[in-house]
Amino acid sequence: MMCAAVIAVAASNLGDVKPWEWLIFAGALVLANFGEYWLHRIPFHNPRIPDFTYFEHTMRHHAFFSYERMWVEDLNDLKFVLFDLRVVPIMVLGLMPLFFAVRYLGEPDLGWLFLLGAISYYAVYEVVHALSHLSPETTLGSIGIVQRLTHHHRVHHDPRLMRRFNFNFAIPLFDLVFGTTYRAGTMPASRYRNAPETARA
Repeated sequence: MMCAAVIAVAASNLGDVKPWEWLIFAGALVLANFGEYWLHRIPFHNPRIPDFTYFEHTMRHHAFFSYERMWVEDLNDLKFVLFDLRVVPIMVLGLMPLFFAVRYLGEPDLGWLFLLGAISYYAVYEVVHALSHLSPETTLGSIGIVQRLTHHHRVHHDPRLMRRFNFNFAIPLFDLVFGTTYRAGTMPASRYRNAPETARA
């Protein structure tokens, strides 16, 4: 809902956008994609940076979902998938310096296009992340593209690979750029098979 509200505000403030100005929107998508990659690869999986992001992601999310047990079983499980609602206002505040810089370097629409692109990417990220934790036996989880995205993210949930591979999963652009896409065909069983069982008990 908060993403939708920010997207609605940004879209409603757009005027007569010139075709070239949509490059700012595209640039914001790419920047957000890199942000997802960097955050996921560095603070989210680096025990030497023991802040709340590492504990929330690696010690909580990865403890709850393993390669063998990826699927949400009821709506309560989504609290281990989706970010806290406070993330959106914090993200918007963090984007404000770039918003104003882009806005006042050119047309006013440029700032709104930047904000629209960044928050739209975050919304896509959250939706794709939720879909990638759906069982293939569900209606949405059985869709081909959802299964491909799920496989990409599921590989990341093997404890032996999670610090090295598949950090992008909404759009795995920077995994391709930095060569961190895991390409083996079949995943071995995790040696931490029972850890998520304990976490869910």
